[in-house]
Amino acid sequence: MTERVLQCVVLTPDRVIFSGPAEFVVVPLEDGELGIAPGRQELVAELAPGELRIRSGGEVARYYIEEAIAEVIRDRVRILGRKILRPEEIDGEAAQAMLDQLLSTRCRSDEELATRDAQILRLRRQLRIYRA
Repeated sequence: MTERVLQCVVLTPDRVIFSGPAEFVVVPLEDGELGIAPGRQELVAELAPGELRIRSGGEVARYYIEEAIAEVIRDRVRILGRKILRPEEIDGEAAQAMLDQLLSTRCRSDEELATRDAQILRLRRQLRIYRA
């Protein structure tokens, strides 16, 4: 008996990031992470900014994603995102400089504070993937 695998495709509007079989996929959601294994119930989910992990051939590939959705249909996983970066594509120095600047910025309204905090969260998640 052959082991079931997922067929996984990760795309942005201008390129294919990953396409192939995967044993397991983990996507970031607003309230945590969602693991996707073969036989998973069908779903469509809006993804939170964060880390996408794909286990394929015993190796785990990690990516930073923003503005993305995941679709699971019959052991096929499709992830479509506006921004998906491999760790080596993240400019760690620029992200750290921006994070330092944002951390020292004073906000004059609740709206500015919420925007700043969302940017800080995204940068911290990028740096975690970059440094792993």
